[in-house]
Amino acid sequence: MFATTNKGSEGVGDLLPPHARNRMTVIQMRKINQEEWIDWGINNGVDATILGWAKDNPQIFHSFEDVKNPDDNPYIFHPNQQRPSFVTPRSLEAASDWVKLRDTMDDTTLTGFLMGTIGERGAMDLMAFVKLADQMPRRDDILKDPKNAKIPTSASAVVMVVFRSLASMSKDYINPFMEYLVRLDQEAQGMFANGVRNPKYHAQQLVMTNKKFTDWAMQNNYMFSADKK
Repeated sequence: MFATTNKGSEGVGDLLPPHARNRMTVIQMRKINQEEWIDWGINNGVDATILGWAKDNPQIFHSFEDVKNPDDNPYIFHPNQQRPSFVTPRSLEAASDWVKLRDTMDDTTLTGFLMGTIGERGAMDLMAFVKLADQMPRRDDILKDPKNAKIPTSASAVVMVVFRSLASMSKDYINPFMEYLVRLDQEAQGMFANGVRNPKYHAQQLVMTNKKFTDWAMQNNYMFSADKK
């Protein structure tokens, strides 16, 4: 049997008296890090905009214990500054649900929902990323015409295209996406390949047995040569 609780330093009242604590083994678990959460998000339907924002903002995964002055990280929970809303892995997933509905509301409404989910600073920064979505080709554009689907001008939007494609990979999408992928820069191509190579990636077998991907991997073997040392 196991149970989880907040740390006493978080100031939320989760404290055990000594005689109760003595009846169990207590260990401290670290927070999930940026890379782990993004890998999880790819496999669990998190919106690509959220994944792209998370990649560009590692500070949203920091612990308050590493931040002496709460003003140094305005995104996260800090017991010395009781923010009503803040960024956590849990609230990021909730923010994803709102961002997926962005076509049903105006920017002011969406910003309000995000403020109530991940806090004011996180919401304002994330909205800048949401507006980058206009640079992204639709998935159907890549599916139907990969050689002419638009290439984002922003590096952050390119990242979101890669994350979205990893998350929504399917048998009919892999071939056209590989034709589209080679039009992106080498960093984006490597990011896709590393996502596929993650042991927990849900479509790993589908991609790795695809001829266009294996041909690409053979031609770009130098990208992974460091792994063999």
